[in-house]
Amino acid sequence: MRQPREPVDLLVGPAAQVATPVGTGCPPAGPEQGRLQVIPEGAVAVRDGRIVAVGPYADLARRFDPAEVLDASGCTVLPGFVDPHTHLCFAGWRAEEFERRLAGASYQEILAAGGGILDTVRKTRTASEVELAVALRRRLLEVLRMGTTTVEVKSGYGLTTADELKMLRAIRRAADPADDLDGTWPLGGGAGEPAHGPRLRTNRPGATGSGGPGRGSDVHAGDGAAGAGFTGGGTAGRGAAAGTAGAAATWTAAGPGHARPTTGTPRARAAAGSAAPVAAPAAGPVAAGPAAARVPGTGCAGGLVLPEVVATFLGAHAVPPEYRGRPDEYVDRIVEEMLPAVAREGLAEYADVFCEQGVFDLEQTRRIVEAARRLGFRIRLHVDELTPLGGAGLAAEVGAVSADHLLHVRDEDIPRLREAGTIATLLPGTAFFLREPYAPARKLIEAGVPVALATDYNPGSHPAGSMPLVMAIACVGMGMTPAEALVASTLGGAWAVERARRLGSLEPGKQADLVVIEASSYQHLAYRLGTVPVVAVVKAGRVVGV
Repeated sequence: MRQPREPVDLLVGPAAQVATPVGTGCPPAGPEQGRLQVIPEGAVAVRDGRIVAVGPYADLARRFDPAEVLDASGCTVLPGFVDPHTHLCFAGWRAEEFERRLAGASYQEILAAGGGILDTVRKTRTASEVELAVALRRRLLEVLRMGTTTVEVKSGYGLTTADELKMLRAIRRAADPADDLDGTWPLGGGAGEPAHGPRLRTNRPGATGSGGPGRGSDVHAGDGAAGAGFTGGGTAGRGAAAGTAGAAATWTAAGPGHARPTTGTPRARAAAGSAAPVAAPAAGPVAAGPAAARVPGTGCAGGLVLPEVVATFLGAHAVPPEYRGRPDEYVDRIVEEMLPAVAREGLAEYADVFCEQGVFDLEQTRRIVEAARRLGFRIRLHVDELTPLGGAGLAAEVGAVSADHLLHVRDEDIPRLREAGTIATLLPGTAFFLREPYAPARKLIEAGVPVALATDYNPGSHPAGSMPLVMAIACVGMGMTPAEALVASTLGGAWAVERARRLGSLEPGKQADLVVIEASSYQHLAYRLGTVPVVAVVKAGRVVGV
């Protein structure tokens, strides 16, 4: 007698390949940096915003009764990309500066002349909180369409207490899909709703499809128990592909970049605002950060789906013009006024410092870090980007979660990073854009330092948010393998923002953040120089057309 199939909200498959890192309880490093679970003809089953099983499609189609099917034929299914270092909140671009760089001006020369970061500071100071939030939300949707489902966003273009708080409030508001940004972003599926989301459909009586009303509200809390584990790899036939979807609507990840229904009698749902919205989870306190910190969990409410945002305070991004020649006095302001103000409002989980010659030296950085830690902030640092100052050694000494850039990391500091468990977050797109030498990725990996990749999306030194492009540059410029680059862009990134328990890999119990690319294997991400189309994104179990 045939056993009844277990109901699930969504089945993604059959995919030409499902490729994912596998969590081991510690950051992937050394040989683990390139270890992937690759399942030909694979699938992923999702319920209540979480993954319940990953394995051959034939097995999952026999086992589960999905409300919806996302047909990924010919495509590869991956974990959502986690970008652990960006400066997405800013006003104005700096295209003219790009030309100056091409003519030979260095980053430091441009900064000394009042350009660079300081040019963006002037523009950001004049922008309102809502203007910053609207611009940021557009960029969040931009990176979501490229497969990034979780993104760190820094302040750092205000450099006064009021303007840094304004930026962090804008980050919080932009990341909250229930905030209409003072009426500038109509919600609920009206004319102002961003048009990137498909209309999810189902014809199972009483079913509401992926997520469902009120579902997903526990996704932010941790892994939880979700039933079976991987059902194994190997090649599965497609005999069940046509007949096992039952009454579910089927969505195909094909055509001009939009998932589209191919079977079933459709019933319009959340993206058109015609069904009960999926409630955004109440964002709980960040365990390791200031007690009042709040960030949206899944980034979903009603018809609007956004990446999850991790907020970082970067008041120590540059010395502002009014403190030129008096950097210690500006450090006083950060320590005595800015950090306490940010902590009181719970606006950021992390504190960061641009530790670099001519910006903040080692002792100034140490002072800011110590003050931030006393207030409960976790630490991440910009280090050794332009000169071998020894910032990586300081990052290890203070127990930073992440040491970022590392183009000029000193050899003696590499084992210190490994011993401290600090993630080396590399930003090869920035080195490419600035025509600087790349960080020594191979040396770091061979030394057992866990490596993450990030875009550094900002208006001056890398104005792009594509993680696939970063993966391509990491392979061509830094000698990483495609597997290492994928791990660094998913599970490695999740470790760099301390969310690896629920993000970064396709494993039962984890949040259902997936990317479907129009390619037969994960290697195409780097091989095709970041141009492989992302045809669908799943964020906390909700399908987003791109």
